[in-house]
Amino acid sequence: METTGHATHMGINGGRRAAQHCVCILLAVLSLFLTQLFISWAHGPSPAGVFETTKGNVSAIFPIEVTMDRWTSYIDAAIPSICNIFLCFSLVMVFQRNYFGPVCCNPEVHPPLFYLTWPVICVTDIGGLFLWESGEILQALCMRLLPPALSFYMLFVSYNNLKRCRPLLHITSSRLTWFTYYATQNSLALSAWWTLTNALVNLGVVLKYTIGLQDPLVSSVVLTLLFLAMLLWFILQTFVLVNYIHYTFTVYPILILGLGAMFTRGYQVHDMAPNTIYCGFLMMVATIMNCIMLFSLCCDSRRPSTSTHKPFPRLKDCPSVCQSVDKLGTERAKGNMA
Repeated sequence: METTGHATHMGINGGRRAAQHCVCILLAVLSLFLTQLFISWAHGPSPAGVFETTKGNVSAIFPIEVTMDRWTSYIDAAIPSICNIFLCFSLVMVFQRNYFGPVCCNPEVHPPLFYLTWPVICVTDIGGLFLWESGEILQALCMRLLPPALSFYMLFVSYNNLKRCRPLLHITSSRLTWFTYYATQNSLALSAWWTLTNALVNLGVVLKYTIGLQDPLVSSVVLTLLFLAMLLWFILQTFVLVNYIHYTFTVYPILILGLGAMFTRGYQVHDMAPNTIYCGFLMMVATIMNCIMLFSLCCDSRRPSTSTHKPFPRLKDCPSVCQSVDKLGTERAKGNMA
């Protein structure tokens, strides 16, 4: 009877928590779908009264040497779609169970508030599109700085929680571990670095048309900031936070695409601008960094996993599981006293 009562109680609590996950993921999926819709309208024909001109036309009004080419509109629309696909897989996992209850919250790698960050990102994305279309470049920059900041915050939460709960996940839900590594974190990295690249280009526009600096200095500042961010990530991934971000491999490809868009926009065979050469150099650096990262990942995969030799994880590191065990122990103690 005690076990039955506990199972019923935990089933109700687990069901409520799983329902919260389901609602939050659905809100994230809907917000990303709306963002993709507004992005497509911003780059092309839109319903009357939504956008008066396209994003590319505004970029032509405020050009700098590192303005990205028009074909990046496909990447702008593709990234929300990629994130949405993986969110749909996360939604499916809400209905799967392990020994402790619903997989999504036993242990809870990504809490409901994690998924609610997506609607905030999408609102700022859409707001940035409207501000950019109206020529409010400084206000658009303020809005465009929020998505990369929030995306990197989500990456931090995902890395930290997965590292803490990974030993238990290897026992109860090993598929969730690899799904988080290869799907969730890589899609977040795509969004974070692409929005950061766009924000830095927007910063260059503000430096030129609001502050009064001129090219090629402005574009050199943008490329240097992007290079420093890329170098910092490489150092963290290779030397400092290897156990956290070793399986995030979409950073350099998306940076190469962004730099390639700047390169193709400013490429002229007989009159190559210095910043175009700088951009091509950064593409080569990103390619080398990517090769080093992939080589280190392949070498790491050849080593036998030590996860099976680790002691059983401390349940206090995974709050949802710890609460389940504590409640079971309390109910059994009360039953013995009775």
